[in-house]
Amino acid sequence: AEKPYRCELCPQTFRKLEFLTIHIREHTGETPYKCKRCPKRFSSSRSFVTHTRTHMNERPYKCELCPESFFYPNHLTRHIQRHTGEKPYKCEECPKAFARSDTLNDHMQTHKSERIHKCEHCGKTFLRRSILTSHMLLHGGENPYKCKLCPKTFNSLGKLTNHIRTHTDEKPFKCKLCPKAFNESFKLKCHVRTHTGEKPYKCEHCPRAFAHKSSLTIHNEIHTIEMLYK
Repeated sequence: AEKPYRCELCPQTFRKLEFLTIHIREHTGETPYKCKRCPKRFSSSRSFVTHTRTHMNERPYKCELCPESFFYPNHLTRHIQRHTGEKPYKCEECPKAFARSDTLNDHMQTHKSERIHKCEHCGKTFLRRSILTSHMLLHGGENPYKCKLCPKTFNSLGKLTNHIRTHTDEKPFKCKLCPKAFNESFKLKCHVRTHTGEKPYKCEHCPRAFAHKSSLTIHNEIHTIEMLYK
């Protein structure tokens, strides 16, 4: 679908002007919707309505597999994963996978002590020598993986594989919650957050959190400007 409304603060585009307006509030921190029962404020009417249900004890998101119901759609999504056994958050260091991103983050800590292959240029460590070898190419500026369909070259086989999909339009990473599909796994991971409401990128200067790292980076510029004028 065409997305003619472009954000001037980041690369995102939108189908409707109202979506762009709500998105811009992520950058500005504007929260025009104030709850009358508590101090919380919200940037969109949808978030505001969802929040008010917590005061009314209304649970509109019902599980079709059991009698449970929930205030928020992301809570229902997590609950359904218990029924289906779905584990979309996969560890890059071992075959394990998890239903929640915070569980994956905790698990990744166990690998830190296992990293024995160290880069002599920057000090980063890796679990497997093959990953270190790919990483070393970043320092050398080498791009040994060549695309046969265009002149582009890449420093890892994974990046070449992702690039080739732009030629073939292959989208193997499919969302289990809607019909969308993507050509790279990280794009699917970012998309899933639109269903779950997960915001893993937290601001160190205020309570705000974001679904995408780029949004946090732009938001941090606001604090930088504030500190300059203090």
